[in-house]
Amino acid sequence: MKLKILPPALREKKRYIVFNAYSQDKIDRKNMVLIVWNNSLYVHGELLAAKINPWLIKFDEVKSTKTTHHYRGIVKCNRNYVNEMELTLASVTIHNNKRVVIHPKGTSGTIKAAIKKFY
Repeated sequence: MKLKILPPALREKKRYIVFNAYSQDKIDRKNMVLIVWNNSLYVHGELLAAKINPWLIKFDEVKSTKTTHHYRGIVKCNRNYVNEMELTLASVTIHNNKRVVIHPKGTSGTIKAAIKKFY
């Protein structure tokens, strides 16, 4: 028996936030997921973090120098909690005793538009 998927009207609406990240040390995709989730839990608590439902969609390294590494990425979240997700990203300051700064650039309703406008 095949499971039925939810119709579009009953699914949660999503928004995609494009961000720039700057770090003293290299960050891979796995560490970025930990940064987003741990900071979301720290800032908002478990209940609100579960409602925000952050998910890292895309994460790429733009360029590196001897002192800093520049990354760009897209995070998916629930439509009703975009401001909380931007706060989560902006409040990141440290990971593994190295400084990390994340700047949210913009929000979009689709990945295609987010890439076209902000990426």
